[in-house]
Amino acid sequence: MTKQTKIKHYTKRDYAAFAYLAPWIIGMLVLQLYPFLSSLVYSFCNYKITGTPSFTGLNNYIQLFTMDTEFWNSLKVTLAYTLYTVPGKLVMALAVAVFLNRDIKGINLIRTLYYIPSLFGGSVAVALLWKIMFMDNGVINAILTTLHLPNVQWLGDPNQALRTICMMEIWQFGSSMVMFLAALKNVPADLYEAARLTAQARSRCSSASPFRKSPPSSSSTLSCRPFRLCRTSPLPLSSPMAAP
Repeated sequence: MTKQTKIKHYTKRDYAAFAYLAPWIIGMLVLQLYPFLSSLVYSFCNYKITGTPSFTGLNNYIQLFTMDTEFWNSLKVTLAYTLYTVPGKLVMALAVAVFLNRDIKGINLIRTLYYIPSLFGGSVAVALLWKIMFMDNGVINAILTTLHLPNVQWLGDPNQALRTICMMEIWQFGSSMVMFLAALKNVPADLYEAARLTAQARSRCSSASPFRKSPPSSSSTLSCRPFRLCRTSPLPLSSPMAAP
């Protein structure tokens, strides 16, 4: 028997999907993958724009690790920047997602307002806005002067500049917030209800503790007893029906 090969025919919808994906694929190949591979190749060469690259092996890396004094400082700053921004952005995104995971009036507008900074975070206008706010005679120092507080060199001091840049990066937590919010929305409501009932039962059991000075009431002891039984004794497979 001869096996017949099945030829897949693409529909108009498939071609439309390819057309929509083509700009992103071309941009990723040209603007991300090609620069990454070319920089990796050029790192093993002695290259000038006006000349042709000549292969030098590991000489550039040896010079980087042994002779370049700014490399270790830049590595230290990069690690500090990562330790500040990654946990800070995740904590901020999770806190805001928990706050926005509520059914209150106008919650969709509030979610949109919280997500807007992530859309304009990398634009030139926002960069100029941050510069106006944090320069020596900017808005924040003007507020500090009004409050009779000393001015801060937010971008002039190297130590303070790193903290300022980290705050700017943490401010763009919209994308992480959306992912956390989508995960919280997928949690079934039954789990929240079970957690609430368990917390109430535990609070009643703690109020009926024998270490309290005043004796517990009979209602709290009775309400706590079924909770303890259901946690310590297994349920029978079948129970006889009560006689009428």
